[in-house]
Amino acid sequence: MSRQSDPIYPEYAELRAEADRRASWCVDPADINFRIPDLVAARGYDWAYAVLGRPYGGPQSLYGSDIELLKLAGERDLDPSLPQHVVEARAAAEAHSIAGQEAAAARRRLLDEEWQAIVAALAARQNPVLVKVAHNYTSGRHCESGYVQGGDHIVFETRLLASAGRLRREPGQSACYQPSRARNVEVLVEVDDDRLPTCKSCIRTVARVVGLGAATMLGEPPAGARGYAANRRVRGW
Repeated sequence: MSRQSDPIYPEYAELRAEADRRASWCVDPADINFRIPDLVAARGYDWAYAVLGRPYGGPQSLYGSDIELLKLAGERDLDPSLPQHVVEARAAAEAHSIAGQEAAAARRRLLDEEWQAIVAALAARQNPVLVKVAHNYTSGRHCESGYVQGGDHIVFETRLLASAGRLRREPGQSACYQPSRARNVEVLVEVDDDRLPTCKSCIRTVARVVGLGAATMLGEPPAGARGYAANRRVRGW
């Protein structure tokens, strides 16, 4: 058998030699079904990893000598440490996860700030405009096996008249509303959580009305960014 990495603890060589001697070509079903699962459940997957020197994938993944090795380690009450490379990899993964969570939290703060600025600017107009976030339940697939599709739209609660009357939205209409696509946004239900709008057309429309930027909500690259993503924004692709 080819092993990924031999564990490093003083008793390993002796235990492996004894396990190889005790191993049989015919594995005892009781080891597979009861003894090994119970042993690993009592001591933990990390213990089995440390004893074997590789991830424990269940009793069915073990060779006879591996089963005997685990049984011997349990009989002698050994508690070896995980290989150092595993400890370091887990620490790196944890640090990466924390960094990702912090980045997500920072992005959420930016999204909240942009959205609250837009809401406040709409409410501060000469004719205050109130908006809410509503999910688009128009598609019938919402009723099939719990599948949900559709974006979260900005819906007006009061009438909007902007750009010398050229942009007009009635209460209950989304910011992205167009007569030609009215049937695609027929069922808009207000959300009861802290979701933010995801419809890019809605966000662009209200941001243009109040004259504010919404780069984070639109997923646009930061100012000065170069490359394909920036070119798409500049060329209007």
